[in-house]
Amino acid sequence: MRPILILSEVRFKKDGLKEKELQKENGSSVELKLIDSPVDRKKIEQILKDKPLGTMLILYTGGAARKRIRRAANSAGFSHEDVRIGKMDTGTYCIFCSQCHRINRTASLEKSIICISCGQHLEPSNHYSSFQDAYLGYPIL
Repeated sequence: MRPILILSEVRFKKDGLKEKELQKENGSSVELKLIDSPVDRKKIEQILKDKPLGTMLILYTGGAARKRIRRAANSAGFSHEDVRIGKMDTGTYCIFCSQCHRINRTASLEKSIICISCGQHLEPSNHYSSFQDAYLGYPIL
C-alpha cells in the first residue's frame, strides 16, 4: 500500500476531501494536513522531509500555493507523478487557449467561450493539464 499525504488549505477543507474513502482503500496510510494561506514553503518542506519514498501527495490548494508546494515537493525528492491535484469546486474553471496559450476563466465547462486574449472561439474539453492548471480549450472553426 502506497502512503498518501493530503495537503489542503483550510479554505478548501470542505471541497470533496475523500480522506475516509482513501483510508478504506489504502488502510490507515492516509494523512491529512491542513495548511494556512499564504503557504509557507519552509513549513511545507518540514512536513515533506520525513515522508517515506513513494508517498503520493494530493493537493487541495489554490494556484500560487500549488506551485510553491510542487517546488518544495520536488526539492524533497517527490517526482512529478507523485504529486496529484485534487478536484475542487471553486465555482470557476480555467481554460487554456490552444492558440495563444492564455488562461481564461469560466463558470462552466458546458459552454463555449471566447478567449480574452486572441478572440478565438474555444470549446472546453475534459483534458486537464496539471502543468497549466487548466482544461484545454479546442478552437471552434
